[in-house]
Amino acid sequence: YRCFLKSCNYGCYYCPFSKNKQSQAELAADKKYLNQFVERILTLRPSQPLKILFTPYGEGLVHGYYQDAMIRLSQIDFIEAISIQTNFSLKADTFSARLHAHCVPLHKIKLWISFHPSEITLEKFLQNYQKLDTRIQVTLGAIADPKHIEVLQQLKTMLKPSDYLFVNAMEGLKIPYTPTDIAAFTDID
Repeated sequence: YRCFLKSCNYGCYYCPFSKNKQSQAELAADKKYLNQFVERILTLRPSQPLKILFTPYGEGLVHGYYQDAMIRLSQIDFIEAISIQTNFSLKADTFSARLHAHCVPLHKIKLWISFHPSEITLEKFLQNYQKLDTRIQVTLGAIADPKHIEVLQQLKTMLKPSDYLFVNAMEGLKIPYTPTDIAAFTDID
């Protein structure tokens, strides 16, 4: 699901959404249509379980209404999973506590977390990550910026063996990768 959210609280140089600042009216429209989407899902009677992935053009989890949508959807019997792509800049312990307060079946919540070494230190990222309820399934990713090979290698060594870390090539920026870069990113991913 994508709607009108096209802004992010991070300022990554390679991302067009970090340069957008949305008005309160635009965010209200995004919230309105997200709520309409949730209401529509509530009317469905599918023959098979559904999985929902939120992939906004920006950061959704910093907005409470995306968290609200995930909580509401998690309560539906035919919803198998609710996922969101996130930079994980929210406070993980607060997010986990909110899910617990609403009795969310945590096995349904899945996070596609993108680590941004240009925006947060590895230490702060890991401190926050370790506060996330371990029953929430996570996939970790990062942009394959050659400047960040070393920090991504460190991240990989600090994750639980069950955590997957992938890297995305910066194809849009046409950054040339050396054979050494490619080997390092292949080892990380």
